[in-house]
Amino acid sequence: MKRIILILLALSIVGNVVLVVCKTSDKTTYAEVVSDPAELINGIRSYQTLYSTIQLLQAENQAFKVDEGQRVYDDKRLPFNIDTIMIQGYTHLQQSGKLELVFFNNRLQSTKFYPDNVPVYLEMLKKHSNIDLVANNEVAYLENAKVRKYKETMGSKLLCIVWEDLRLVAEHNKWICQYS
Repeated sequence: MKRIILILLALSIVGNVVLVVCKTSDKTTYAEVVSDPAELINGIRSYQTLYSTIQLLQAENQAFKVDEGQRVYDDKRLPFNIDTIMIQGYTHLQQSGKLELVFFNNRLQSTKFYPDNVPVYLEMLKKHSNIDLVANNEVAYLENAKVRKYKETMGSKLLCIVWEDLRLVAEHNKWICQYS
């Protein structure tokens, strides 16, 4: 039986309400690995496993903390695992900050960099990578990857720069639509 993926996004003009209706049924295993991972921040590549990333960080004598977070296992749903690695004192483009690596089902989906000095970091990003996050909220820098600025919570001044593989983000969202 052929299964059709239907994702309908509708915006109600009157109430400014976003309605998301998802009907997905296909053969996605939510564990596939691609042959062309995207380069995220500082040469780190998407689809790396949690274990291989830990080994790499240990080899570099990098201090880090692993959080084996959300887990969903049952007979009706495929696995849904979100793990993170947090690195304090990380440096990118000569700017220090905190780096968070986010794994979806044991594949590196995104990195979040919290620079200590956001304006200087954004200036360095534009200068060295030609990515302007002052004028733009997000920039697609590869076919399957984008970088964007993001505030963690409403009203928060804590800004992070998110580098993400769009294929894994789409798969993550698809899982939520299908099984939530």
